[in-house]
Amino acid sequence: MNRLYELYPILRKLDGKLTYHFYQLTSGEKFKVINECCAGFPFLLSGMFLTTQINDEGDVLYLYHIAPGQYCHSALKCMLCSDAELQVEVVAQTDVDFAFVTNDDLENILLKDPEFLLEIYHDCLDKLEQMMYNQLIKDMPIEQRLMQYFKQSKSKYIYMTHQMLAETLQTSREVISRHLKKMEREGLVSLERGRITLLKDEEVR
Repeated sequence: MNRLYELYPILRKLDGKLTYHFYQLTSGEKFKVINECCAGFPFLLSGMFLTTQINDEGDVLYLYHIAPGQYCHSALKCMLCSDAELQVEVVAQTDVDFAFVTNDDLENILLKDPEFLLEIYHDCLDKLEQMMYNQLIKDMPIEQRLMQYFKQSKSKYIYMTHQMLAETLQTSREVISRHLKKMEREGLVSLERGRITLLKDEEVR
């Protein structure tokens, strides 16, 4: 419970009012399947969820990641629009651990708490900015997309696999790996398993 409260401090004041169920998913398993509603609301403790959507042409569109301490707005929409068939999928991009509350607890307790609603609002704005940014860069050459992504990061460390970065930038893992290897040869980045280190901030950013 300490980990849960560290990541989501708002839940501490509701201690005893909510019933949590703890689950694990392995990379590639789905939390939310297209046209199916979520059974509840997750609080991510470790790992990363990826949210995607199918457009009218059948293309898969990357929407946003969900990291520990962030919220799954697809699960919230499932509860609010229970009759809607959402063309959204939430997949474990890495192995994940998460706590889970039922839709009844979400509706009757969490959504009646003003502080929780404010947190959801701010997180939703962050996700909206992320989706707008993804649309902005999707037609750029991959070199520019990588540079833009590094420029918006707030750390010299990018904790993502090549596959995760490829999905974020809407391209293939092979393309990302090729360009990152080129940047590594040029001394701009250092590549480790699950981590990219920016070596020359002034050039990369």
